[in-house]
Amino acid sequence: MPTYRTDPLPGVEARPRGAHYAILDQGAHLLAWQPAGHRPVLWVSEHSEFAPGQPVRGGVPVVFPWFGKGTDGDRTPSHGYGRISDWDRTEVTEHDDRLRVGYRLEARDGFPCAKLVVDFGRDQLTIGLSIVNDTDATVTIEAALHTYFAVSDVRQVSIDGLDGSSYLDTVPGADPGPHRQRGPVTFTAETDRLYRHDGTAVLRDPVWDRTITVAKTGSAATVVWNPWVAKAAAMADFGDEEWQRMVCIEAANVRDTALVLQPGASHIMEQLISVAG
Repeated sequence: MPTYRTDPLPGVEARPRGAHYAILDQGAHLLAWQPAGHRPVLWVSEHSEFAPGQPVRGGVPVVFPWFGKGTDGDRTPSHGYGRISDWDRTEVTEHDDRLRVGYRLEARDGFPCAKLVVDFGRDQLTIGLSIVNDTDATVTIEAALHTYFAVSDVRQVSIDGLDGSSYLDTVPGADPGPHRQRGPVTFTAETDRLYRHDGTAVLRDPVWDRTITVAKTGSAATVVWNPWVAKAAAMADFGDEEWQRMVCIEAANVRDTALVLQPGASHIMEQLISVAG
């Protein structure tokens, strides 16, 4: 049976048949997916601050209803209020080695409501974010499933599936482009790229001999991020050497792929993650 976390933050946790699943009510923040017999698939910083109103570094933060500082560059908090707000838990269902948890975030400040449903399973993790414009106005929404994956060493991994995609380089001081991806994505320095990409990405980790497949629907962009040495050292909730053990691959609708929803319109973005090896 699932347990209900109260410390340090409320949420739901289950360990069916040797697996580990966990999600927090704050931010509807997915914290753990570790199928039985596998290493943890998601990375969480050992320095993350688990406190009310503070974002958790790692797992799957829900970016909503804006990305970064928003399309006009003046929004706070960064990446929207969704990831630090308490969502209403609407569903908890467990069957064999599966766990399903649902959440709802009410409309606020002219932005519409959002719902998140997470299906934890032995073979697949499914995360679905639905946005329903229950306001009387047309709204522009940015959203992302900011997924942190655990890796053996980011310098050894690669990402397939983005070859030929156009991307913007958003590392400070870099030529923003647009650029065109050639071959697999590899990592030799700070990486922060926004790809025009609506397909599947495959994270290959030869040291751990595993492959993580990240499929998605309803998403026109993919963000790939690793802070590397200097940026990791500058973040209080990020260990100086932890950049080696993570990489973000994020299903997104942000910047020029932001959603424009008429009153009554809705949109579903879904990310489907599987692991082999």
